[in-house]
Amino acid sequence: MQRMMSMLATSMLLLSALPARAQNPNFIDTKPANPWKISGSDTLNKVMDDLLTALTASGQLSGGINRYLGIGSSCGERQLEGSPTTSDGPENVCTPNDASGLPEGNPGCQEISPMSRPLGSAICDDDPNYPLTINNQAEGLGFCADGLVITAHNDSLGGFGDSAAACADFHALPNTANTENTFPDRGVGHLRTSGTLPTTGYVLNGWRDVIRLVYTGCRNTEGACANLNNRIERCNSDVRKEVVANWANLFEGVACPQSGGCPNGLIHAFRRDDSSGTTGVFLELLQVAANVAANLTSRAALINTVPPSIVAIPNNLAFCDGGQVEGLIPTHIGPASAQFPSGEPLYTNGDPIRINCLADDDLCGPDGKLGLVRAIRSSDQVVGNAYPNHQCRRSFEYKQFINTALPVCPDRTTPSAGRCRLPFYQAGAFKTFNCLTSARQADSKAVAGTDGRVYNYLMREQDGTVAFQAARLPWTASWRQDMAKLDNSALAQGKVFPASDFVCIQADATRNIGCLTSVAKCTIGFAGRESAFNNVQPTVHLANEPVKLNGFTPSSANIGANAYPFSRLLYMNAIRGFENIMEDCKNRGGSKAFCEDQHRIALEFFNVGQPSNVIGQICTNAGYIAIPAAVCLGAQGSTGAAACGAPTIQTLTDCTPDTRSYDSLVNND
Repeated sequence: MQRMMSMLATSMLLLSALPARAQNPNFIDTKPANPWKISGSDTLNKVMDDLLTALTASGQLSGGINRYLGIGSSCGERQLEGSPTTSDGPENVCTPNDASGLPEGNPGCQEISPMSRPLGSAICDDDPNYPLTINNQAEGLGFCADGLVITAHNDSLGGFGDSAAACADFHALPNTANTENTFPDRGVGHLRTSGTLPTTGYVLNGWRDVIRLVYTGCRNTEGACANLNNRIERCNSDVRKEVVANWANLFEGVACPQSGGCPNGLIHAFRRDDSSGTTGVFLELLQVAANVAANLTSRAALINTVPPSIVAIPNNLAFCDGGQVEGLIPTHIGPASAQFPSGEPLYTNGDPIRINCLADDDLCGPDGKLGLVRAIRSSDQVVGNAYPNHQCRRSFEYKQFINTALPVCPDRTTPSAGRCRLPFYQAGAFKTFNCLTSARQADSKAVAGTDGRVYNYLMREQDGTVAFQAARLPWTASWRQDMAKLDNSALAQGKVFPASDFVCIQADATRNIGCLTSVAKCTIGFAGRESAFNNVQPTVHLANEPVKLNGFTPSSANIGANAYPFSRLLYMNAIRGFENIMEDCKNRGGSKAFCEDQHRIALEFFNVGQPSNVIGQICTNAGYIAIPAAVCLGAQGSTGAAACGAPTIQTLTDCTPDTRSYDSLVNND
């Protein structure tokens, strides 16, 4: 484990810490919209849910924090800075009132955040007590180990084995793998490490090669693939097409006759969304895109103003889907035709390789296809329409959508006075637009052959109101990929989903990606190790396993020995150090209960490895690996960027918990 920690530390650029300064009040009033919750990594949803449950049950919390929102590490870091964006969701809004107007004067909306990576260099100027100085007190506690995994359905993973005997043994196993935290090597799922593609003549070089090609289109001759401005050309290359068209180009070994096979190659490649710390770590581990922070910058809004207009989306992101908008709305208009007098919408904001949708998919493009690489976000649990309870009838009404003449309705029709025809379910007087449509339930006014599942991307209220991010971009429900069993018959007239119809309805993207790859063959997905650990998803029969990376499974032993190449630590971070949690929270206007609860939660992470501590067991229950003691680390810059805070991996004593009470700080004012 120490080797892993050292490797993680030496791979990052670090600067020396500045001299410590005495503390001053920061004179800032920050009002969180929802002071009873904290936000952070989706990967740590189960860890934080279990911790809050344990601390609440034992009476150790004051009632200031009772919810955890796992939107992503980037969201958590923005909450620390006090700079949330509309993409963080309606509950992650705060209103800092910074008299100086400088970034340094913004202490944020919370003082701690669980993240799947260390703090980034963006927080280095956030020193609220000393404007125009470096924040030299940023700290993080690495409290348990994880391994990013790439999962695949067992039958597909067993398409190629290390030997004929390994094939037979693997397929003789029941589909209940990974019921313990070991992930043994079962002799299948070995990513291809070498070989020459027969058509293009491309020479595969190393285990990273096929995954780089699948997700980013980057070839091994392009190094870190720093120039990402040619996404369409890069991801639509003959080499990438050949790799994904044949399952044998992804995996190596002898063909297993027991497998159902993947005659059409790879169907879906799921990934975490752009707000996830896992996403940035994944790119760095693949050695793609040297400036990860820049390449994961949130894309510009599709809808520019009100009345909105379509604007081009920059094709400069590392992933072949170009960003997490999921290809719902066209960004370029093609030549005019009889069907589209204003021009054909082109889905260039998605993966240029578009695959026919699977029969069980609940999301699909209007042309019956989806981009190969797809971002899966965590569901917006705070919105009541995240997982609809109804399948729509083939009934449609005009509802306000986007005020533009361009063809941007989901089914490619042109809005009428800003309105699109949207489906609904009706039983008696009850009518709800919060429903799912099947492939054969498109509006009769849509282009012939339109796939009705395109409407399922939209977050709709019962009355048909479409949920927008700051009146710009419709919220898109990527988590509904395999949400429920739809009635795809030609005469389907809608229904209420019984409990047995729901399939993948996990609240967070990590577990949802695990579910998606377990129910759909010929798909892969990357996420935290929890996505391949069945015990955390007892309601779903998972039939997936992680592939082997460089010949190693993500077992506890392999991660502890630093043999598994996608190893990482998980962190509890504090923007200005754990010794300042209470003071910073009090000074920016946090309530006593909220400040005390943050402090109590943080203390739990100092005690990793102690007999009375619950974090170690919570990590194990979530599929992660408990470590003997927490590791103290400062903020890290992405490659080539500055860092701040603790300069290197420190002993635990370098991260000092706050010993002051809220009342003592108030009395000293």
